[in-house]
Amino acid sequence: MKNKLSSVFSLFIIGLFLLFAMASGGPDGSSNASVAISNCKEMPPVDVQLIVDISLKNKSGEPLNLVYGNLFVVNQAVKQDTCAFEAFPEELEFYTDMSGKYSHHGITITHKNSEDLYRVEVFIPKTALYDEIRTVQVKKYDNAKFIFNLTAVRLSEL
Repeated sequence: MKNKLSSVFSLFIIGLFLLFAMASGGPDGSSNASVAISNCKEMPPVDVQLIVDISLKNKSGEPLNLVYGNLFVVNQAVKQDTCAFEAFPEELEFYTDMSGKYSHHGITITHKNSEDLYRVEVFIPKTALYDEIRTVQVKKYDNAKFIFNLTAVRLSEL
């Protein structure tokens, strides 16, 4: 009887774990969530606004419009008097406009440490015609303007 009860309890716990895992929506799909830092130095406070500009073209230079993609943005803020940080991730979905462009302007925040940073990853999934694109940029302290000039490669050209 005790073995049967243990087995039922174990199955219940595994089922509960799976339920919570499915309810979380799974991982966000970014390739990494944070950036290692070192040599933290207090700096004068500076207000920065996240700006992401994406331009998507094919190899011929023609804009690719109405293409779906994801932005994975992480704002890393160094905790005062330590070199530890807190990461604030955000995932955004986007479509390029008719000229193959997308622009995102975030809120203005204050950076106070040389290692305060933004990490921005652009992911454009594989389509029936083009291979996927995944690229990452990191900007520290007083720089939060990201420009991605992307070229999509046709699957037939791989």
